[in-house]
Amino acid sequence: MENEIDLSAISHLLITHSHDDHFYPMDLFMRHPEYGKKWGAEQLHIYGNSAVICLLKEMAERFSVEDIWEYIVPHEIKPFDVLEIENYRITVLPARHMQTEEALLFLIEKEDTAFLYGNDTGIPGEEFWKGLKGKKLNGASMDCTMGKEKSKYHGYMGFGDILEVKERMEKEGAADQETAWIVTHFSHNGGWTYERMTEDLKDTVFQAAFDGMCIEIGK
Repeated sequence: MENEIDLSAISHLLITHSHDDHFYPMDLFMRHPEYGKKWGAEQLHIYGNSAVICLLKEMAERFSVEDIWEYIVPHEIKPFDVLEIENYRITVLPARHMQTEEALLFLIEKEDTAFLYGNDTGIPGEEFWKGLKGKKLNGASMDCTMGKEKSKYHGYMGFGDILEVKERMEKEGAADQETAWIVTHFSHNGGWTYERMTEDLKDTVFQAAFDGMCIEIGK
């Protein structure tokens, strides 16, 4: 509401994994006409891994909203799938986040512009780099859960890890001086408050994400 974004007008939703701070099916069931009467999009297409789609179907059955599939359309995806959605080309890439399911990252392209959605991951494995080969990023949003230093947990990054990823991307030609770098998925629990983070990053190429943030990339 604050940013005047009509969420009901969204017709395609990319889900990285099933953790409930990223995917909460009950909110999506509010698209049923018993709860809402006027929507900007007739259907919402949801793209996620097998755990996401299974959870969505399980919750629909548990709460007896089986006819929700008239309004929500699930699509199970896996790493290296390529989605053609309206004017966008989306390559699904593997995250390094959890052992119980295949968490996902998304390379989103439109014409000559490419953006990497890369949060909730540790330093990506070699399969990720193979999927990124030959791509040139105009922007990248990277996980910074663990704050200013390198992460001691394989499933998240800290700023020290992001610097390592940036260096490799530039070495392999996936990024350059024109690439916009965003750090996100952080909280005070990582020991780096937003105020301190923005102060520390002010003389770097990195920006700290915030609600309602807009950036311009590409041509």
